[in-house]
Amino acid sequence: MNALTAPAAPLVALKPATPRAMTRCECSGTPFERVAALVGQAGLSEAEARQRTGCGSTCGACIPDLRAFLAARGLR
Repeated sequence: MNALTAPAAPLVALKPATPRAMTRCECSGTPFERVAALVGQAGLSEAEARQRTGCGSTCGACIPDLRAFLAARGLR
């Protein structure tokens, strides 16, 4: 038997990878905890906190995860 005539290995179903949620803005380096503190303790809106920290102002890829982060803490 060679590689062409050997029986094929059974196919195994793999779970799709679950992407990890961001915990900080990669562009500004701002941890979501900082934004949450400004929203929860300083009373800023999400938009005001993002403007103050620069979070989400470059590419915006972190905004959905930031919103989920805030919502999970009752801050949205």
